[in-house]
Amino acid sequence: MSEENVEIVRRTNEAFNHGEIVVALTDFMAPDIVYFELDAYLDTPAVVRGREACVKAMFDFISAFQEFRADIEDIADAGDWVITLTHWQGSGAESGASVDLREVIGWRLQDGLAVEGRVFASWQEALEAVGLSEQDAHDDF
Repeated sequence: MSEENVEIVRRTNEAFNHGEIVVALTDFMAPDIVYFELDAYLDTPAVVRGREACVKAMFDFISAFQEFRADIEDIADAGDWVITLTHWQGSGAESGASVDLREVIGWRLQDGLAVEGRVFASWQEALEAVGLSEQDAHDDF
């Protein structure tokens, strides 16, 4: 199941980058998902509960940008968890200010849907939280 979870996360990311944001996230998230943000961006709540609220929070966030994309630079398979190092890039829709940041996100999947999303301060912290070592995270990649 874990390789399947990695592929689900990859496909969702690809759809997101092709502008299919609402459909990608709706198909990816369980109705009762809980998402824990490390830092609240642009008034996004630190904890978001439920698929509709998560989709709205993400849509509200990205609507402040133009040419916004998220590229997965690293990915780790941890069974029910998939950890990604995501590179967010874009520019402010009004200000034109450049956005270029990396964020480590853990997704816990159940029956092909994300039931939990969690942002971590570092790759190492995420691996430790799901019981992986750095070596384990790269054995299959």
